[in-house]
Amino acid sequence: MINAFFFGEKSAPLFGIHQLANQAFDRGESLVICPPIGHEFARTHKTLKLLSDYLANDGFSVLRFSYYATGDSSGESHKGSVIRWIKDIQSAVEECKEQSGCQKVSLLGLRLGSLLALEATRSLTVSKLIMWEPIISGATFLEQIKEMHQFAISDPERFYLTEESVSETQNEYLGHYYSPELQSQLQALSFRSVDRYSVKNRFAVTSEPQNLELIEQLNRLISSPLVISQQLTNWRDSRQLGRMFTATQSFSLIRQCLRGE
Repeated sequence: MINAFFFGEKSAPLFGIHQLANQAFDRGESLVICPPIGHEFARTHKTLKLLSDYLANDGFSVLRFSYYATGDSSGESHKGSVIRWIKDIQSAVEECKEQSGCQKVSLLGLRLGSLLALEATRSLTVSKLIMWEPIISGATFLEQIKEMHQFAISDPERFYLTEESVSETQNEYLGHYYSPELQSQLQALSFRSVDRYSVKNRFAVTSEPQNLELIEQLNRLISSPLVISQQLTNWRDSRQLGRMFTATQSFSLIRQCLRGE
């Protein structure tokens, strides 16, 4: 059964979709999915829905949701903040417990959602944390979207903009507004000391084994061997902006992490 609803603060509700586990295989565990932000939210939306279907059929209850000021949740787009989004993850975990009846909840974060989920575990008790295609820092994310934005607006196959028109889009990248405050908070978001996080079971699934800095950080952070996906995604490729993120081959790898295999 799939249930769409609003939850959290009445003055600023969040949109969520909860999918109950297949009763024939119910494991008594649930998962909260923490999505990416900006253009990556749209690119990955369908795949996260397919992942929810896959895991629910395998016996996990799954909650997908939109952070404040993103997706179908309340809040104007320029009011999003890292601090608020971390709080939203905490609210989503409590809501997932109520919806599923499971006290054993894990987190899965995709891209920047991995960093947000990791940061949320500083004050949140969860069973497992799975970082899927994690990005090493908020600063790296900002660097990538600014680079891709400049390429996209000068791409003659898309459209033509004068230099004056480009200058008017300050703080807007790939169709999404990033306030100076949000950019400052993202700059401070990164992998930190492992001791700061309460979750002991930490997994990572990545298709970037060539990114040595990322691999070094992940190997220091995770509690199980790094899982390498063979389904490569070039997140920096501006030509992929309008295409859905398809990584269904990673679903079985994520399931193995949830099962602790």
